Amino acid sequence: TKYKIVNEDYAGMSPELSFDGCTCLGADKLMDALDEGRLSGELKVLAEELDVEDNPVVMIRTRK
Repeated sequence: TKYKIVNEDYAGMSPELSFDGCTCLGADKLMDALDEGRLSGELKVLAEELDVEDNPVVMIRTRK
Protein backbone atom coordinates (compact mmCIF):
# COMPACT_ATOMS: atom_id res chain seq x y z
CA THR A 1 0.00 0.00 0.00
CA LYS A 2 1.27 3.48 -0.81
CA TYR A 3 0.65 6.49 1.38
CA LYS A 4 1.61 10.10 0.77
CA ILE A 5 3.46 11.19 3.91
CA VAL A 6 4.90 14.65 4.51
CA ASN A 7 7.60 15.73 6.97
CA GLU A 8 5.05 17.11 9.39
CA ASP A 9 3.43 13.67 9.78
CA TYR A 10 6.11 12.54 12.28
CA ALA A 11 7.03 15.23 14.78
CA GLY A 12 10.63 14.88 15.90
CA MET A 13 11.60 12.06 13.52
CA SER A 14 15.24 11.25 14.03
CA PRO A 15 17.42 12.01 10.97
CA GLU A 16 19.72 9.06 11.71
CA LEU A 17 16.92 6.75 10.58
CA SER A 18 17.44 7.96 7.03
CA PHE A 19 19.63 6.43 4.34
CA ASP A 20 19.84 6.61 0.54
CA GLY A 21 16.60 8.52 0.01
CA CYS A 22 14.46 6.31 2.21
CA THR A 23 13.67 5.83 5.88
CA CYS A 24 13.02 2.53 7.63
CA LEU A 25 10.48 2.88 10.45
CA GLY A 26 9.95 -0.08 12.77
CA ALA A 27 6.33 -0.93 13.56
CA ASP A 28 7.09 -0.75 17.28
CA LYS A 29 8.60 2.74 16.95
CA LEU A 30 5.64 3.95 14.91
CA MET A 31 3.21 2.56 17.46
CA ASP A 32 5.13 4.31 20.27
CA ALA A 33 5.05 7.59 18.33
CA LEU A 34 1.31 7.10 17.77
CA ASP A 35 0.74 6.57 21.51
CA GLU A 36 2.74 9.74 22.23
CA GLY A 37 0.63 11.76 19.78
CA ARG A 38 3.56 12.55 17.47
CA LEU A 39 1.97 11.23 14.25
CA SER A 40 -0.52 12.88 11.95
CA GLY A 41 -1.87 12.59 8.43
CA GLU A 42 -1.50 9.38 6.45
CA LEU A 43 1.36 8.12 8.62
CA LYS A 44 -1.02 8.14 11.60
CA VAL A 45 -3.60 6.19 9.57
CA LEU A 46 -0.95 3.65 8.60
CA ALA A 47 0.30 3.29 12.20
CA GLU A 48 -3.22 2.70 13.49
CA GLU A 49 -3.37 -0.44 11.31
CA LEU A 50 -0.03 -1.88 12.48
CA ASP A 51 0.69 -4.74 14.83
CA VAL A 52 3.89 -4.65 16.92
CA GLU A 53 5.22 -7.70 15.05
CA ASP A 54 4.65 -6.26 11.56
CA ASN A 55 7.57 -5.68 9.22
CA PRO A 56 9.18 -2.21 9.20
CA VAL A 57 7.65 0.50 7.05
CA VAL A 58 9.96 1.80 4.33
CA MET A 59 9.32 5.44 3.53
CA ILE A 60 10.80 6.58 0.20
CA ARG A 61 11.69 10.26 0.36
CA THR A 62 11.49 12.63 -2.59
CA ARG A 63 12.03 16.36 -2.85
CA LYS A 64 9.64 18.81 -4.42
